[in-house]
Amino acid sequence: MAELEDSLAPTPVHSGASETDYPIFVVVGTGPVGVRCAQKLLELNQDAQVVIFGAEAESPYNRVKLSQYLSEQLSLSDIDNPIIGERNGRLAEFIDRPILAIDRANKTVTDATGKIQPYSKLVLATGSNPTIPRIPGVELENVHPFRSLRNTENLIRLREQNRHICVVGAGALGLEAAAALKTQKNRVTLQSRTRLLSGMLNEEAEDYLKSALGALGIELKIGDALTAIKGDDSVRQLQFASGETLETDAVVLCTGIHPETDLARQCGLKTDRGIVVSEWLQTSDPDIYAVGECAEFAQKVYQFVRPGYEQVESCSKHICREGNPDLSAEPYRGSLTDIQLKIAHIPCALIGELDRGKNSSGYADTSATDGSRLFTYRNRFKGLYRQLLVKDNYIVGAVHIGSWDEASDLRKAVARSESIAPQALQQFERDGYLWQKKSPSVLRNSRTATWSASATMSARVNSAQPFPRASAS
Repeated sequence: MAELEDSLAPTPVHSGASETDYPIFVVVGTGPVGVRCAQKLLELNQDAQVVIFGAEAESPYNRVKLSQYLSEQLSLSDIDNPIIGERNGRLAEFIDRPILAIDRANKTVTDATGKIQPYSKLVLATGSNPTIPRIPGVELENVHPFRSLRNTENLIRLREQNRHICVVGAGALGLEAAAALKTQKNRVTLQSRTRLLSGMLNEEAEDYLKSALGALGIELKIGDALTAIKGDDSVRQLQFASGETLETDAVVLCTGIHPETDLARQCGLKTDRGIVVSEWLQTSDPDIYAVGECAEFAQKVYQFVRPGYEQVESCSKHICREGNPDLSAEPYRGSLTDIQLKIAHIPCALIGELDRGKNSSGYADTSATDGSRLFTYRNRFKGLYRQLLVKDNYIVGAVHIGSWDEASDLRKAVARSESIAPQALQQFERDGYLWQKKSPSVLRNSRTATWSASATMSARVNSAQPFPRASAS
């Protein structure tokens, strides 16, 4: 996506954007959530000028698909993420132009070139940065993070040039990276001080996932913390807390992310782990919003793109209601945190409410002290593992490792809190399917038949807010 000329942006004024006869909405961040926000603002307000700034040199791309690009399942054009829809000259995009300062008093932002851009409303979609462990040797050559398109291009070269790559971190990104980096010509070791997916699986489910990774040729070193990276100029050896060592010639760091809050802190916005926001995604300044991985709602930071998209819905409609009081807007109440893994040809997912704590061995707790019940189907020969968490005859969570052609229907059932008949659960434990021949006849009436998806989430997520309830008008 080409950068537009400076002349297409509104003429900068130091007294704020209020001197114009149309609203100016500025979005900082060209990741998937920032792009979605700009698109929604253009759609919902036909008079507004929308200006979006990106810090990266590349045109907007879908960061969620980087693992698939790394594994060559997608091409570069497949991850392109332009702002689509009718613009009518109302959109200005600036690529490779990070915002360095926010002047809240004058309602302007200043970019890296020194240019000043006024705003009526400002949306921060600054995302997050990779967390780099503070261990000796992390600055050596051939030690790479995996977060951006530029990182991904580096890893593609790394995969072809190195015999043994160690991926540090066994979260969703680490699992995907290990699978994408493995070829017939190299060794890949997946290392983590904790269990796979931070112990969100029970022991049996993790065993199935380990077997799937082993079938891909990925070696595992789990439960031993990395303490040092050794080498002269380039990495040669890893040292662990147990005293063991591992010879390797490349390291990929998938050791978590942290919200990008520097810009917000510098201008005096309230921050904690992220930029603290209300149910309308407003920060402590009502004219500034934050969405996506940089935002902290009800003391929670979401590290997935879907919650960011849901935040954009509430945020953009709240912004645009000022000029259109008939626009329906619902406050944000929190999101489910589904994890869908793209591990080569092995589909895996964790869906819905699965945070039940951990047992003494560090695995997900499978005890049923809250009245919920677990239903499990397993087929070791086919490498299939499927588990449902059911409470009061409603599916509230699920795990599957291996293909499941009902997965899409299952996600909808969890999101809509659909009740499930006992005979369907019996069929599931016997055959691994809930809907025989994809028929919904075994479902009882949905308790959410007249609710919207966002209202459903309101009923299921802690609605405690960092600010008093705001007006939608």
